Amino acid sequence: MASGCYTGVPPTQGGAQTDGLGFEDDTGGDPDDGAGDGDESGEPDDPPPPPLSVLPSRRLTRVQFDNVVADLLGDTTQPSLGLPADSEAYGYASNGEGDQVSLLAAEQYETVAAEVAARAVLNPYVLLGCDQASIGCIDGFIERFGSRAFRRPLSTTEAERLAELYGTALLTHGADKALELLVQAVLLSPKFLYRIEVTDADGRVDDWTMASRLSFLLWNTMPDHALLDAAADGTLSTAEGVRAHAERMLDDRRAEPMVLDFHRQWLLLDWLFTAAKDPAVFPTFDEDLQHRLAEETEAFIADAVLTGDGTLSSLLTDSATFLDGPLAAHYGLPAPAAPEVLTRVALDPTRAAGFLTQGAFLAAHSSSNTTSPVRRGKFVRERLLCGKVPPPPPGLDTDPPVPTPGSTTRERYEQHSTDPVCAACHDMMDPIGLGFEHYDAIGRWRDLEGGREIDATIELIGVDDQTNGTVDGVVELAHRLADSPTTRNCVARQWFRYAYGRDDYADAYSDTIAALQADFDGDIQALIIAITQTDLFLGGRLP
Repeated sequence: MASGCYTGVPPTQGGAQTDGLGFEDDTGGDPDDGAGDGDESGEPDDPPPPPLSVLPSRRLTRVQFDNVVADLLGDTTQPSLGLPADSEAYGYASNGEGDQVSLLAAEQYETVAAEVAARAVLNPYVLLGCDQASIGCIDGFIERFGSRAFRRPLSTTEAERLAELYGTALLTHGADKALELLVQAVLLSPKFLYRIEVTDADGRVDDWTMASRLSFLLWNTMPDHALLDAAADGTLSTAEGVRAHAERMLDDRRAEPMVLDFHRQWLLLDWLFTAAKDPAVFPTFDEDLQHRLAEETEAFIADAVLTGDGTLSSLLTDSATFLDGPLAAHYGLPAPAAPEVLTRVALDPTRAAGFLTQGAFLAAHSSSNTTSPVRRGKFVRERLLCGKVPPPPPGLDTDPPVPTPGSTTRERYEQHSTDPVCAACHDMMDPIGLGFEHYDAIGRWRDLEGGREIDATIELIGVDDQTNGTVDGVVELAHRLADSPTTRNCVARQWFRYAYGRDDYADAYSDTIAALQADFDGDIQALIIAITQTDLFLGGRLP
């Protein structure tokens, strides 16, 4: 691997650590600052500050890597496509501690860093902001670029060693290549690739760590200048200071990608792009339609959460959506006035209710040639109600019933309720999923199946006294879920999982989750802000 390559080993708590530049991490302070040497009068210096400790770290997800590289270098080519896939923690992408980076993965990081660095130095003056050969230009760049990349000020030792790396490469390879290798080395450092969290002797995170916590939670990227300035002046040392910046950031357009990222993972919308449909049954379902369906749901979510009233009720029950000409044709609806762009359109409230009746969700949770009450019901039970459906017994045939002429999905799935081996699990999923039967496998409304009227009534069980009972179709189901305390508690739990990447059923987090659930009245923006005000977020250690 080239000079300054990534070692593939994440920092560990306590002790000297080797970073991707090949020298020991000096997070606890600059070893060359002369502390304890005394001055010429023989009087001792002030005692050094207590050592800082490093919490277990999370590697940047692919989305975060792309966002940081774009903010840092203006590179919007999505270079993370060349990186290994993210690991998952409790349903969300979270490259947490304990993840091992294989040799192959380390080589992928090196390749991507080399490609990004090569693009970054195509115009050295634009990157540096000064003449590369002028006195102080490289030193100033190292300080600015290194501090932004590491999300905290560089120590004297780090700056000196980066300068040493550049100087050695300058003599060997020339100025342009030396600058490229300098950028590459920074991009391969664990201090860039990992969200390294530092705490003081009292176990509280420092202000630089708090700036990163806020930025990666709310924007999925590195801190902006306002956050770094706040870290420098101590503003982030109080709950009030953290809240003020959280509110500022959530009101910024840069919060939209985070909101969409959460919902994309929560709703399992990536399944839309792996949901192959039988062309003999659904000939219009192609890549273009997949992307349009995704854009519809993304526009709806951004509008409901960030532009509209920001409530869970709107996400689940709003009968409006966003359509262009091709989407309107797909749903059999009139084209909007401006068919070339997505336009908010009011739909029939007896047929439309939030994301549960949109094509992206319905197609993602269907089979190739028919609907899937199991997939749709399992989603509601696990992702909206936080229930746990056990896996099928080993060796059990899990292939869906084959559609036959004249039969309905409800009839084909009756075996699940009559067979005791199946019923224990399927009674928690199938009845919910059958409530979606008015929508085919690519999200279009239908009144008939096999020439027979569809029965979408279900008996909702196992939720809570307020929610259980007979429900006629998914629109009524959506409204019932919107009013359900179980749904609200589950959504608060889902946001906790996304924000922390921790076991939400561990005793260590029960008080935090209970407090979030108790305060969550359906206002999603308020819930996000509340996450930044928990003792867990403010106090430091994540067990």
